[in-house]
This record gives sequence, structure tokens and C-alpha cells, in this order.
Amino acid sequence: MKAAVFYGKVKIILEEHEYKKPGGDEVLIKVKAAGICGTDMHIYDGAKGASECYPPVVLGHEFAGIVTEVGADVTDIKAGDHVTVDPSIVCNECYECLSGKTAEHFIVL
Repeated sequence: MKAAVFYGKVKIILEEHEYKKPGGDEVLIKVKAAGICGTDMHIYDGAKGASECYPPVVLGHEFAGIVTEVGADVTDIKAGDHVTVDPSIVCNECYECLSGKTAEHFIVL
């Protein structure tokens, strides 16, 4: 698969990457549409952005696609479902995380 990998201030390289089969509670999504937001632009320009970023990394958190494979433990989504994702990294320790106020999983469209 192709990935636009951020290596540092104003340096993004389009690369070919292998992908792994989804683990037990994971899904594989074929991205069909993606957006670029202000956070991505700030990081590209060398600023911190809204969250920590440690290159090399694929930026972008506004995307949607189609599930192509599901892990053995996934029961509420199937291949062919259309989804959007919030891939924010969460701590699972603060009040917001513990009260379920994060979107760490996919949302079915």
C-alpha cells in the first residue's frame, strides 16, 4: 500500500509499505477519502500540532473507507462495511478516557 510518511519539518515521502493482517480485535480499512486539517499543516510546518508527533509517521486523522478484513474477535463489523475513524492516541487513564468520552474505535456509517 502507498503511504505518505512524514519525516520532519516540510519533509513527506510517498512510500510503498507492507500491511499486516488484522489482529484479533482489529480491522483493515481500504481508505477511500482523506482530508488534511490544520493540525496536519502545523505539524508539517514544524509545530507540535494538537498532539505529539514522532517521525517517521503517517499523518492524517480525517478519513473514511471500506473494511476489507476483520480480526477473529471482531463481531460488530464485517468486510464491506463503510467506516470513518478517529485514530487519536488515548491514555486510558484520565477522566475523559475512563468515562468513555474518547473515540478510540471506528464508527460505522
